[in-house]
Amino acid sequence: MIQRRIDFGLSAKHYHFPSNYVSTTRYKLWTIVPLNLFEQFHRFANIWFLIVSTLQMLPFKISPTTSWATLVPLVGVLFVTFCKDAYEDLKRWRDDCRVNNQTCKVSETSEESTFKTVRWSEVQVGSFLKLQRDQPVPADLLQLGIGSHICLLVSEPFNNPLCFNPLPRSYYTRLVSTENWYENV
Repeated sequence: MIQRRIDFGLSAKHYHFPSNYVSTTRYKLWTIVPLNLFEQFHRFANIWFLIVSTLQMLPFKISPTTSWATLVPLVGVLFVTFCKDAYEDLKRWRDDCRVNNQTCKVSETSEESTFKTVRWSEVQVGSFLKLQRDQPVPADLLQLGIGSHICLLVSEPFNNPLCFNPLPRSYYTRLVSTENWYENV
């Protein structure tokens, strides 16, 4: 039988776990130009216009149009697409900052009655969180207790742009009672 040990509080600090920092951006400031060009030249039309533009630039005079006739539209399309992708990534970065800077109350040990306010990105594995009614949950957690007899847990899927077929909201909702709550989890 495989045994698994779960540490809480200060004893969990001895292990290395991923941080709770959320990042949904596609680019960093220093990688946006090469990665965006790499993605754009995965489109066949952009490769075609690049080849045609290159052939028109050669001094063979094989084209009836000017040498800039296909290069200018290609550069325009690449620039507009770059601006659109950069703006979308900027919006994602702002949303990430908003999520990471939300606060919650955390205690390092279960015996402490004082909770300090920390940002969501600073929540660690093994921390004890105190959540109020209608407060969003900053991380995956194990519910140790609740104040009333009924607790409605609503978990929504992460807003992933690659998730094409999300499950209905009713699939994520479950009712848990405090009496023998550990049997319902």
